[in-house]
Amino acid sequence: MTTAIFRYALLLTLLCFSSLSHGGPVPIWDIQTANNRFILMGSVHYLRPSDYPLPAAFDQVFDDADVLLMEIDMDSMDQMQSMLQMEQTGKHPSGKGLKEMIGASRYREVAMRAEALGIPMMLLDDKEPWYAGMLVSQLRLLASGFQPGWGIEAQFSQKAAMAGKEINGLETLEEQLAALDTLSLDTQTDFLLESLNPQQETDEEMQQVLRAWKTGDEQLLADTMHEGMATMPELYESLLVERNIKWARTLEQLDQRNQNKTFLVIVGAMHLVGKDSVQQQWYGVSATQLRE
Repeated sequence: MTTAIFRYALLLTLLCFSSLSHGGPVPIWDIQTANNRFILMGSVHYLRPSDYPLPAAFDQVFDDADVLLMEIDMDSMDQMQSMLQMEQTGKHPSGKGLKEMIGASRYREVAMRAEALGIPMMLLDDKEPWYAGMLVSQLRLLASGFQPGWGIEAQFSQKAAMAGKEINGLETLEEQLAALDTLSLDTQTDFLLESLNPQQETDEEMQQVLRAWKTGDEQLLADTMHEGMATMPELYESLLVERNIKWARTLEQLDQRNQNKTFLVIVGAMHLVGKDSVQQQWYGVSATQLRE
């Protein structure tokens, strides 16, 4: 499947690190500046218990870290408040329904695909298309046995709390949601439709991603991860490029304000590969990919 939304969801959630061959590369990049050390870890938001244990390199870089930086500071997040905020952001301020927002023709296509997957339209009818697409992706991942509690962020947040390590965020939940909420309705609708592609295509996509990951070929991994976004330049720019630039500037500022610290930066794997990766946006640094 070459669809952007499920490609995005899978790349952030379905990389089974425990299946990586011994001695192969891992999704972790090491940057040593004149002042500090930054370790960039490609995250997986949903995983299964069977995907553990992770390669030893994950625990090693965690042990080395003084501070954890995640997309959002999960340690201080109120889960209930965050869910309410997402639900509120994901609905049209005027109360418009999905059909009114995307038009009758595209709504029929959404309904047809949802019915084929057994997803009730009543779950989507009051949502903006971007939020409906995210909801569909999450439901499909949960149905396949993947759980956020087993994701990299959740696991490492727990480890950091137990170890007394500082956790900070690179952006707020509002900023993260805005990357999707501010997209044009056309792009949002494409995003939703692609989240509803047939199960067989989704399974094939998962295997394609896993094969690319296991090769340890960073370029192949980038090509596989970003292929679906090629048809949605607005999505690619908002979801990836703009945030990567902002994060790189934040890391530069942290580097200037600190001395002799090790920062473990945990962000979605898509942000750490390709020509627009965080590493590429951070001018003047050299990043080394670690191996197990």
